[in-house]
Amino acid sequence: MTSAPDIYKICPPPPAVAPFVERFLYADINYNVDYQIRPFPTGRCFIGFVFRDPISSQRAAQRTSATGFHFCGQVGEDDINVRYSGEIGHIMAELKPSAMLRLFGLPASEINGLSVDVRDFLPRRAVQRMFDHIAAARNQAARIAAFSRMLLDQLRTQPDRRSIVDTIAAEIDRTHGQIKVRDLAEQFEISQRTLTRQFTETVGLAPKRYASVARLNNTIRYLNAGPNPTLAKVAADTGYYDEAHMSHDFTRYFGMSPARFIEARNAMVISYAGAKPQDSPESLSPGSRFALD
Repeated sequence: MTSAPDIYKICPPPPAVAPFVERFLYADINYNVDYQIRPFPTGRCFIGFVFRDPISSQRAAQRTSATGFHFCGQVGEDDINVRYSGEIGHIMAELKPSAMLRLFGLPASEINGLSVDVRDFLPRRAVQRMFDHIAAARNQAARIAAFSRMLLDQLRTQPDRRSIVDTIAAEIDRTHGQIKVRDLAEQFEISQRTLTRQFTETVGLAPKRYASVARLNNTIRYLNAGPNPTLAKVAADTGYYDEAHMSHDFTRYFGMSPARFIEARNAMVISYAGAKPQDSPESLSPGSRFALD
């Protein structure tokens, strides 16, 4: 099994789908790889499309293989491993907190911990429309543009399900998870019970857990920004009680200490954990702008 490759390129969404898509992750490798990663919570769900060899995942005794369109739900505390073997062709849209419900009518809580074929949840005609959008695309820019048109087409089939959940999630993200549920409830004039219920059903994580994930992702970006101060200072600067608290989260989600994580410098995990898009549509290959018309 090879060392950790930087399989995915991080790409920004076209403006038309930016209200629903955080970023695109794109991989197109036409030689054989053999690599395994343990996913961890990012606070987001994904919809992906596999256009080369299948990608397998193992959760306890359950093994699934992703081909074509598939949903990836929120990762819990289960030990899940994803295996990349063979040629990799994969595009994923990382969806904003309420986008699974708004685009597909599917509460994110229904697919927690799962990588599932979209045909298990969507009508056959809807899936065929999705495939028709992307089937002819042959490069990164074309696939992202086609994927975006597919999402916009899907949105038109759904009733308007906008809710306060996106605004609450945005506030948690803005504070890097350093805000309490009771303060959110007071700020948005909603009871803690109602806030927790609506948020958990829509996003797939309780707001307290979502805040913990936001803090972890911010810590990874902090560690990746340059020469690091002491771990005690990292913990203090990113909202942990102390270094032991931060170490607990890293061990819980990565199976390793913060020091070991820094030493490993796993490029794929760092990008998956919340790296920001590096490429604007204009910076891709000539003629590759994301035209959606």
